[in-house]
Amino acid sequence: MEMELQANTRHDTTGSVLKSIRDEGNIPAVLYGTNMPENELLYVDSSEFKKLYQQVGQHGVFTLVNGDGNHSVMIHEAQRDPLKNDYVHVDFFEVDMNKEVTAEVPVHFEGSPNAPKDCLVQHGVRQLKVRALPNEVPDVIHVDVSNLEVNESLQVKDISENCPYDIQHDAEEVVVSVLPPKTYEDKPDAESDVAGEPDIINGASEEREE
Repeated sequence: MEMELQANTRHDTTGSVLKSIRDEGNIPAVLYGTNMPENELLYVDSSEFKKLYQQVGQHGVFTLVNGDGNHSVMIHEAQRDPLKNDYVHVDFFEVDMNKEVTAEVPVHFEGSPNAPKDCLVQHGVRQLKVRALPNEVPDVIHVDVSNLEVNESLQVKDISENCPYDIQHDAEEVVVSVLPPKTYEDKPDAESDVAGEPDIINGASEEREE
């Protein structure tokens, strides 16, 4: 059963009204979509939103229940207060379940490469743009690096096989690679370079001129 979240209409956008909404344990929100004639100003219960967000994630589809009816929506953006870490505003996007949408999906790297511990695992991307039907957009893309060895990499084409979504990146783009340990050339010993000792040039010895 699709999850639901109750929303209420608001009409005022002034700072004092928004503060009052938050002080009462709610989050100001806006609802918009391709087929909507205009945006709708709303607010939702903070506790209920947090519980739903934990279950559906950034790209899950659920029903937003409002006075004008039910809307199939995704969370387009959820803004947080940088100090309190509370949600301060939410954007809901109404979707058509039969039409594809585009979303930025985080990449989660799993496992350890089959390489020495001092090798460097270089992440080429942290997010991938995908296009899919709303109920097929993943909340996260899992990438297993455990089979990678030194100087090997995974490209977009390596992780897009058998996916129900289309990754909107060049097939050759590197997602993750394993680099060898960085080597440093030994610096010459300054004490060995003393006057009177010969310099070796092309295999021949030449005495330094004083």
